[in-house]
Amino acid sequence: MATIIDSSDDIQIYNDDKNFRVFAGPGAGKTYFVINNIKEIIKNSSKLKLDNNRRICCITYTNVAADEIRRRLGNFNSYVHVSTIHSFLHEFVIKDNQLQLKLLIKEICDIEVPKRVQFYPRQEGFGLLAKLELTQLLEKIRDYGVNIKVDEKTNKKIFEDAVLNIKSLENYDDKLKQIKLKQSDNFSNEALLKIKKAIWSLDGVLDFDEILYFSLLLIKNYRQIIYSIRYLFPYFLIDEYQDTVKIQNEIFHVMGQSSSVSIGVIGDAAQSIYGFADANYRDFLNFNLICKNFNTYVINNNRRSNQNIVHFLNHMRIDDANLQEQLCVTNEGKEKVHFLLCAKDPSMILPQLPEDTIVLCRRWTDAFIYINGLTSEQKQKVQQIHAFSTYAAGRNLFEDFENGKLKWVAQIKFIVDINKAIEAHDFSSILNECSKIFDINGIIKPNKNQVLKLKQLKSFVEKMKKLESQENYFDMIKYINLEAENCGLTILNTFEIMGEDDPLYEELYFYLNELKYNTLKKMVEEIFVKEGKYVTIHKTKGKEYNSVLVSLETAYYDNSQQIIQAMATPHIFVDEKNQNEWKWGEFQRIAYVAFSRAKNNLYIHVKNNMKAFAPVESALAKYMIENNINEKFYDIIDLNN
Repeated sequence: MATIIDSSDDIQIYNDDKNFRVFAGPGAGKTYFVINNIKEIIKNSSKLKLDNNRRICCITYTNVAADEIRRRLGNFNSYVHVSTIHSFLHEFVIKDNQLQLKLLIKEICDIEVPKRVQFYPRQEGFGLLAKLELTQLLEKIRDYGVNIKVDEKTNKKIFEDAVLNIKSLENYDDKLKQIKLKQSDNFSNEALLKIKKAIWSLDGVLDFDEILYFSLLLIKNYRQIIYSIRYLFPYFLIDEYQDTVKIQNEIFHVMGQSSSVSIGVIGDAAQSIYGFADANYRDFLNFNLICKNFNTYVINNNRRSNQNIVHFLNHMRIDDANLQEQLCVTNEGKEKVHFLLCAKDPSMILPQLPEDTIVLCRRWTDAFIYINGLTSEQKQKVQQIHAFSTYAAGRNLFEDFENGKLKWVAQIKFIVDINKAIEAHDFSSILNECSKIFDINGIIKPNKNQVLKLKQLKSFVEKMKKLESQENYFDMIKYINLEAENCGLTILNTFEIMGEDDPLYEELYFYLNELKYNTLKKMVEEIFVKEGKYVTIHKTKGKEYNSVLVSLETAYYDNSQQIIQAMATPHIFVDEKNQNEWKWGEFQRIAYVAFSRAKNNLYIHVKNNMKAFAPVESALAKYMIENNINEKFYDIIDLNN
């Protein structure tokens, strides 16, 4: 039987008599629960007092979540190690056991790694081979007998399939002799192994799955490693366990096979949305360690959303036997859930919603349908630029626009920012932008030519007001260079149209050439903004917003009838016997996560008319009757007329 608790309750983990699991839905205060119980362990645990080196281990799903927990722990941080599972395993398994790891790699992969090479994890957000020179890598690969045809499009990304494919392994037997790498159109598995050998001869970078795999083998094969971890960390608290993959689950079971360790997992199966990464919520539902008592707790409060949103969320998770109903405990807002029926022009929706509304979509570029002032052709060009940068070049455009270091990004930002400064009559900002092209010392420092230089600057600025009239991005660059030359100021930097060294970027410039001024402005001020209005649902885990617009339409699920079905007959835990069922269940959980981000205003866009939407309205009316809800918690707004 599960015990109902509040997020502020102390479940006395420090008594060392149990392992445990906590079911906690959105807005339940999971982070508060974790932090509160960590503090209670620190205050009361005899194990921690035994040795100052002993600590609590708190595993989170993201670095952002880890940073937040550290911030909230404050002075208690010295007693706790907070990190992702990959960072923890590198720090306490991989880093100090390099010799043992090399012996395992020799046994399993038949690859002898040089003594000078030290294994480390690849940096998040960067490619696997970011630190390696391409020419050096190609030379080493040829030394191992793999002939690579080099042409102008050869780049490091074609070798990034040379990483362990965990999904291909039926088990994690420490006697495994055959290792499979990711499938590649460019190379056979045999060739990939030789490429992996070349990579490890030059650099010890490990992909995230490789850290998991080799860490598991190390703690299974070398008892002193697991003994050391259990001594150093007598307590493990693992958040978001529904997103744990099979091999992580195996690692925690190995660590927990001792009564000297207490392990607690916290999560919500209804928010399991990382199936594409091989996560399975059933590992959370079935989690149990038999070496000591196992307790199950439920936090059924929702401290985020108002009562009307909570009603709808309860409808969506109606088949969850472990946490079927949440209780609204703090938010006294009265706003209803709004279903917006709009089949034709979604760009009309956003101007009618609160200014702080965040748009949540399956894919980030799906949000473009809500952007006003861009033609469908221009939206497509931006989507192509984003797809190229992400998948071909391995770039994060949000970070690139934030730091402005890429040449083409810096040029776009200049075009937008110089006009913004001119419109605001902000002389300081105008000077700052012009310093990216000219030597402005003659303007800011008193000298006999200062008046002339100011006139030359004014002439250039007046010409920049006509940037909007240029046909496309390349015309704007040519126009800037021409007027810079004509104005008479000393030029330090001429904008280049083909500015990147990598030939791979030729394709990108084909897309850039089609962009209009207004599109560049949207890219800088609305689209490629790190904390902007448009967010993918997967990026919102752990976040909350006052006002949310949810769109579930994508190129993969562009069937409004399926969306209607998801809300009319929700089954977030479907029978996952085949791939289609698995995708359908995950689709509904993704929808649930999106809906649960809203605090006060939840808008759901559906590409249907009233007739097609009738099954949802009927299902919600039935839910109200069955749960004795007297006041309607939703409304339907038909924007099709």
